Amino acid sequence: MLKPALARGQLRCVGATTIDEYRKYVERDAALARRFQPVPVGEPSISATLAILRGLRERYELHHGVRIADAALVAAAENTARYVSDRFLPDKAIDVVDEAAARLRVQHESTPEPVERARRAITLKRIERTAIAKDLAAGGDGTGSETRARLEQHLRDLDEDLAHLEEVLAKLTARWERERTRLTRIQLKQTELDRARRELEQSQRDGRLERAGELLYSVIPRLTAEIREATAAAAEAGARGSLVGDYVTARDINEVIARSTGIPVADLERGERQRLLELADRLGERVRGQGPAVRRVADAVCASRAGLAPPDRPVATFLFLGPTGVGKTALAQALADELFGHSSASPSVGDEDDEGDGALPSAGPSAEASLANDRLIRIDMSEFSEPHSISRLIGSPPGYIGHDEGGMLTERVRRAPYSVVLLDEIEKAAPEARHVLLPLLDAGRLTDGRGRTVDFRNTVVVMTSNIGAGAVVGPGVTGGAAGPGAETPEERRHREQATREVALRQLRSRFSPEFINRIDGVVVFRALTPVELDAILQDRVEALNQRLARRWPGGVSQPAPGGDAPAAGAAGGGLVPIAGDGDASSASHHHHHHHRSEGDIRLVIAPDARERIVQAAAAVNQGAYGARPLLRMVDRLLNRPLARLVLSGAVRHGTVDIALVEGTDDWVRWTQTPPGGAGPERELCRVRIRSDEDDSFDDEEDTDVVLGDQQQYHMPDSSEWHTGGQGDGGDGEGGSRPAGRPPTASGF
Repeated sequence: MLKPALARGQLRCVGATTIDEYRKYVERDAALARRFQPVPVGEPSISATLAILRGLRERYELHHGVRIADAALVAAAENTARYVSDRFLPDKAIDVVDEAAARLRVQHESTPEPVERARRAITLKRIERTAIAKDLAAGGDGTGSETRARLEQHLRDLDEDLAHLEEVLAKLTARWERERTRLTRIQLKQTELDRARRELEQSQRDGRLERAGELLYSVIPRLTAEIREATAAAAEAGARGSLVGDYVTARDINEVIARSTGIPVADLERGERQRLLELADRLGERVRGQGPAVRRVADAVCASRAGLAPPDRPVATFLFLGPTGVGKTALAQALADELFGHSSASPSVGDEDDEGDGALPSAGPSAEASLANDRLIRIDMSEFSEPHSISRLIGSPPGYIGHDEGGMLTERVRRAPYSVVLLDEIEKAAPEARHVLLPLLDAGRLTDGRGRTVDFRNTVVVMTSNIGAGAVVGPGVTGGAAGPGAETPEERRHREQATREVALRQLRSRFSPEFINRIDGVVVFRALTPVELDAILQDRVEALNQRLARRWPGGVSQPAPGGDAPAAGAAGGGLVPIAGDGDASSASHHHHHHHRSEGDIRLVIAPDARERIVQAAAAVNQGAYGARPLLRMVDRLLNRPLARLVLSGAVRHGTVDIALVEGTDDWVRWTQTPPGGAGPERELCRVRIRSDEDDSFDDEEDTDVVLGDQQQYHMPDSSEWHTGGQGDGGDGEGGSRPAGRPPTASGF
């Protein structure tokens, strides 16, 4: 139908389509394609996009009834170009500005938060006043004179609070109405100005020059001046603080981008230069004992972000070599946190996984922590050991089952283009699977089974392998401790150089040259010394103390006396987290913003006990397992006993000291002194120091944690500090002590 009209010149047509659709529908029809002149339109630059946004600003201001700051347009052009990779400018920048303006307009129609808070406070005070008034009106129900006087005084205090809150609410409401009136007046003026401009265009086309002159030289200048004066007055009032925002700011733009990409707003606003300069130090705080590896990773990332690396490749590609438990996966997780989002209270670790080391759960995972986890795309390459498994990685080709589902790697990167891709145990993948990754490493792109090209240019690709692990673990791996026969720094340097050469030689024998040649850096992780294991132990203890402070701020509430069942509605046998006044919002506040107080439970391990724990962990298979034995010992020595002590009520607040039992080197004792020294030291339990790999003990016959099962705990005050039960100083009659167990104090 179109071709005859186009051939006769009866129809003038301008079409718009994508390149793929042009090839599919137009180019295959030569007669139709001949009637059109193709005009390729590329993506505009950031500066051109900014000019487009400035041209559209007035239209969007009029449509939404808000003002848009120029800084917001700059943020929209720059940040969408950088962080939104699956769409093109200027479309994605215009959409972000449109959404931010719509959100601000919705806020205009809603009650401001200060007004809403004042209304809620008044409602709560009135409910409380009504309840107290009912109690006083009932009278004679056992209410003593002192209690009645106290309730009457509280009622008078509530009346004063209500009067004050109602006065505050009245002022806030009046201020809100003034601001809404001011904004409405500006919006009406803007609408009138837009109507005048449209009338001017129509008058010029119709030849009504007198009306056009009146609009051009009288009406439009007057309206423009009135809008300018009203806007200046609103800006002056806003500088003193306003309840209703009238400007779309750069932060509003960043919040919209953060919701669509998952990148926290703080990272969008924080200076990129300062964050990169501090990257090595921040990674070193998270991963202990791998200074050279951390510096090499940080240097490569900084070079890429500074624009010195090829722009058509991933940000960086690394191959981490080394034994298990030395920090390969931990460094990848830390890199994801620092570059693409921060998890809350992430402990410093030297292991590879943060695998459930908490005996007491936190109040719940934060949104930022989940975002950080989303930014680490972890794929176990041992699942792709067969050539046919490649389809699971990039998606099945057309005609095969699962074609529409996409691949494990390509789909996740397409949804989160700013992330760290961790390919774990790459040596276990089939050679065909590694060959599929070559375009990713070389050109920063990968085509999935559906023919879509996935952009990897904003990812950091980390591959891990245990190749050369046998070379890293050898004589002297436990060096670094003080004392006779300890390995000197020079000896360690020579040993690490020799193990690196062996590891690289084994790497070249396993991987093809074209694969190795596309990797930015091969990083060999070194074995951990006792000094570094001790730092990891201290980090884990501090992380446990932070979890205790968040979970039990101010201490643990008293369990039901005498071991009785808790009252109806009580949770966890009478043990409930104490958080402010007990409501959900207060608990959430403490979870995120708790500051340690004297009442918090805090563990302190003596240096001699730490040294013995580290020695026991380092001795497991001559250090071949890295920090993992230490983490399992932390679970055995700290998490499990602490869980029993807290849930039983033996520990509720204050500092718990952990030290070696005198005359032994395989037992630690947990003791606690009442606050202010008001009472004798109390022993809580004793735990044997041994690793899970030590099979010389039988758990059924030799329980490590020595606790009195018959003890009845209660909250001590200044006049008493004991554990109850069978009395102080005896072994008690609650159970026999296994042969060979050290004597215990306080009935344990």
